[in-house]
Amino acid sequence: MKVNLEQRFLDFLDKKGMSGDIQSFLYPNLNMLLNPFDLNGMQQATVKIKKAIKDNKKILIFGDYDCDGISASAILMLYLKSKGADVSAFIPSRFEDGYGLNIETINELCQYNKPDLIITVDLGITAVAEVEELKNRGIDIIVTDHHEPADVIPDCIVIDAKVSGQKYAFDGLCGAGVALKLVEALENRNAVAQFLDICAIATIGDIVPLISENRVIAKLGLEKINSDNCLPSIKFLKKKLGYDNLTSEDISFRIVPRLNASGRMDNGKKVLDFLIESNQDKLEELYLLLEEDNTKRLNEIAQGNEEIVEQLKDIDVNKKPAILTVGNFHQGVLGILASRVCHEYNRPTIIFTKTEEGTYKGSGRSISSINIHSILSSMKELFIRFGGHKMAIGIEILPENFKIFEKRFNEEIAKCSTAQDFAYVLDYDIEITDKDISLQFIN
Repeated sequence: MKVNLEQRFLDFLDKKGMSGDIQSFLYPNLNMLLNPFDLNGMQQATVKIKKAIKDNKKILIFGDYDCDGISASAILMLYLKSKGADVSAFIPSRFEDGYGLNIETINELCQYNKPDLIITVDLGITAVAEVEELKNRGIDIIVTDHHEPADVIPDCIVIDAKVSGQKYAFDGLCGAGVALKLVEALENRNAVAQFLDICAIATIGDIVPLISENRVIAKLGLEKINSDNCLPSIKFLKKKLGYDNLTSEDISFRIVPRLNASGRMDNGKKVLDFLIESNQDKLEELYLLLEEDNTKRLNEIAQGNEEIVEQLKDIDVNKKPAILTVGNFHQGVLGILASRVCHEYNRPTIIFTKTEEGTYKGSGRSISSINIHSILSSMKELFIRFGGHKMAIGIEILPENFKIFEKRFNEEIAKCSTAQDFAYVLDYDIEITDKDISLQFIN
């Protein structure tokens, strides 16, 4: 007997980790959010933050330079300022500070910011040595992150649903989602509503699975974005770009790239300043800066694509397990270029550029069946540094090690893959026929 379409949809929801309740899937509400105190470290974090506010301690939010990290920083900045906290934020420069916490940045923060408490957002889960350095200097730190932990996690308050031993039932939040849960724990569930717009942008932009709490955030956040009750900066952005009603596609392809552009081309701090601003004149000034960075981004991508096409034109890419290129690309667009080439040729890709220090810095993307991070881990002695996850990595290598690396990398991918891995497969969730199309289906 043929299983009806509704049952197939229910089976699909179960497979995706949903409860099988169509109504809750289609019409999520705030009551579907999980208890934030089920997250390890949340209780201790709220106690420490509330005490810091009460004692007028200097709180510093340390966020990543992408849309997710900047959005998470904005959520905490707006909330803590509303509580009268002495709070500031630091968004590292991709070019001057590098990624995440590092000793050089800590030295700078201690000299100029002099914080009593640092709260990281969207980073910090692997910063074991850096956390120890901060503690030795008498600075408190709370790490909030959503990335995969290493074998050892920092010895401080850590909020990350991917750390083992959690009561929390969902580990798919983005960095801004974790910041939102921190606000919920510090205040209440109703307080979450005022930040759903910015959190929805980060959630959609970070490509986390839109199930469970992420679906609540994305659905309700889009409704807030398209209302008159959204943040002044988002309302300003909608007006400038000519949107009355933003969709998730608009967020992914028009809003998020703009918010990412400054972190790629210059410094993401101006994006944070824009998001938390309400004065129209200042919003105009900051918007022009963001658009300037976005124009640079588009130009660098176009030039990079031209150079890659030129490099690959005489190469039979289909005979290569992976694609590696070195050129004079802008560091801020390496990931975008790698993603495009990986998608076009359906094989792992790493795009390198030459740095001023004489090294090769690269960004890589992979296909779902090949764990690029695991492969790189097997030859990490060749690198100055590398990091990432199964589908995306960052790497820096000395030029003299590049040929050895290229050979080993291709050999390792050839070992763990077949021709089928590089074939294009049509991916869909539910197969239907014309007999399924009925008034019941439409309803």
